[in-house]
Amino acid sequence: MIDLASRWSYDFNVAMLLNPRTLGARVHVNLSPAALYEHAIRRGEGVVAAHGPLVCRTGVHTGRSPLDKFIVREPSSDAHIAWGSVNRPMSVDHFETLRADMLASVAGKELAQRKTGSEP
Repeated sequence: MIDLASRWSYDFNVAMLLNPRTLGARVHVNLSPAALYEHAIRRGEGVVAAHGPLVCRTGVHTGRSPLDKFIVREPSSDAHIAWGSVNRPMSVDHFETLRADMLASVAGKELAQRKTGSEP
């Protein structure tokens, strides 16, 4: 069994855990709102509406579903998770397959990562 705690950081963000830079993706970290607007407009991903908000069409699959939450079941965290309908287990092998698929999909692309939360 793979010990995920020692293999990856639990700081689950694009730049660290998934490391798309190794596949040639350009990752912009913590761009200002103005720079994010510029990138979105330049790439045709949105427009600026009256009074300044950035408006983007996201398609039919928007938001998150509570049923989309999975946690990798492995020895270092298994006893600390309240498994059930909200915290659903995922095998290490399934995670590795999803990770490889995601990394392949961002290869050579330009990405933006923005830190969220209460810290600046």
